[in-house]
Amino acid sequence: MGSALADRLIAQGYGITVWNRSPGRAQAYARPNAKIADSLAAATEPFDIILVCLLDHAATMTNLAINAVAPALRGKILVELTSITTESSRVLGAWADAHDVGYLEAQIQDYPNTVRDGVGTIVCTGSDTVYASCRTVLEAITDHAVYASQDL
Repeated sequence: MGSALADRLIAQGYGITVWNRSPGRAQAYARPNAKIADSLAAATEPFDIILVCLLDHAATMTNLAINAVAPALRGKILVELTSITTESSRVLGAWADAHDVGYLEAQIQDYPNTVRDGVGTIVCTGSDTVYASCRTVLEAITDHAVYASQDL
């Protein structure tokens, strides 16, 4: 799913930075409007909105919700696109609040090909202010971004 998101954003003209836990996988995105980062903290540096799509909640917490990355995220918005449970979203949301990071849970309701084509559905929960800040990026991914609730 991460590659589908990257493909879609590149197709929409966005400059992106890609990081992958397996560095070789990120190399497929070495092109003029896509940079490869050697760490997750470095990948967040040039952006105010950080999209995360990892395998699961454990991978997100192990790689993102750590002291080495928290300072790089301070004052930014984290959009969690990993499929996680409501309780996991609340845990990550609490971590984000404690580290001065805006947080939006964005559940992708489709397959990689529909995301790549821009017709996937993304259902978002979290602060309406955070959602409003992310809306342009979400609409670049799909024309089916739905804001459901402030409640995580």
